[in-house]
Amino acid sequence: MMDKGNWETVNQLVKELDLVVDTTGRNDTIFAYISNIVALAKKYKLTEEFWSNAANSLAALGQMLTVTPRQAFIFSLLVELSNDYRIRLNDVARLLKCNQVDIMRFSDELESLRQRKLLRRRRSGDGDPDTWRVPQMVLQALQRNECYVAKPTTDLTLRTLFDVVKKEISYLKQDELSLDEFAAELDELLNANLHLPFCVQFRAIAYQLDEAEKMRWYTPVFCMPILLTKLTLRITIDG
Repeated sequence: MMDKGNWETVNQLVKELDLVVDTTGRNDTIFAYISNIVALAKKYKLTEEFWSNAANSLAALGQMLTVTPRQAFIFSLLVELSNDYRIRLNDVARLLKCNQVDIMRFSDELESLRQRKLLRRRRSGDGDPDTWRVPQMVLQALQRNECYVAKPTTDLTLRTLFDVVKKEISYLKQDELSLDEFAAELDELLNANLHLPFCVQFRAIAYQLDEAEKMRWYTPVFCMPILLTKLTLRITIDG
């Protein structure tokens, strides 16, 4: 493990990498940058030599994915391990032959990537370490040399709204969303689609409940049969 002085030097190098690189006319692909970052990380670990030698690749990948150099670094390592559906931080540490605590220093970067939906996190909840994965749709975008951008969830039809809810429920069942996070996602979805009478009515009911009742209302076990019944009996699907 590096001492405090070395980490301060490395952090300074990382800050200096947070720049814009002009990649116009270059043929380097996202996977080429990722491959170079991973190779250099394996060679130099988390030393000053790594950040110096990987500067161009980190900055270029950061520009292509709209992420910081530190985010580009940890994302590259998880892509390298993406054949595993449940990546633990100690798997990343083993890849670089470093201490797990060194990888834990990138927790903020991992969370930012999760919020961008470039990564998904599974919470164990039973004392085991949380795990991470790179969604297939993200990998497919990278193969096209594109940055994955989540589809907008505004101005949806009722049918597509329920498709999004169904997907969120699948994340909840896989422990990739907590109940609070699921409720927040559903709130955001409803607020973004108030052109649908169903969303207006559902939100009006939810706003009358206290937090405990709201959580129960939002739990799929209770709310989905209600939603589907209302959908079948009262609402005409418009597409």
